[in-house]
Amino acid sequence: QLAHFFISEVAQFFIDKGTPTEDDKNAPQLSETEFTISTIESKKLSVLNYTDSITWVSSNTTIAKVNDQGLVRAVAEGQTSVYALLSDGKCLKANVTVTKSEYSMGDVNLDGEFDVADVVLLQKWLLAVPDIELKHWENADFYEDGMLNVFDLCMMREQLIS
Repeated sequence: QLAHFFISEVAQFFIDKGTPTEDDKNAPQLSETEFTISTIESKKLSVLNYTDSITWVSSNTTIAKVNDQGLVRAVAEGQTSVYALLSDGKCLKANVTVTKSEYSMGDVNLDGEFDVADVVLLQKWLLAVPDIELKHWENADFYEDGMLNVFDLCMMREQLIS
């Protein structure tokens, strides 16, 4: 709770310090300022018209987390905000709504279950076996970096075993 309060207060300080007006077309702006994702999805945010460093912060990491590349990963149902704290002192805000997914993490073939078939499918996809399709690749991104590789496969196997 205290961390959530602190993050909100810091973000509000940056917002009060100076968020660009909508009239300024060359001002830094988020690729999206409001979006909805399900509990197994992620969305990549970026700051347009800005090339310096950005610190990404989620106001409630129990709802959604954001990594240092702006990849927002849903955790649980609810609403939160993601902030891009710019090195020039400005702050940009995106409102995030997370809805419950009918599928679970690991269910890459979308059959409603996370099982060995999903692990085998990911392994074949990583080995570039012809005609292999991942219906929902985000369900296999256990490493939460916005891409699939052997690290995700290892973490997926570990999750299945535990």
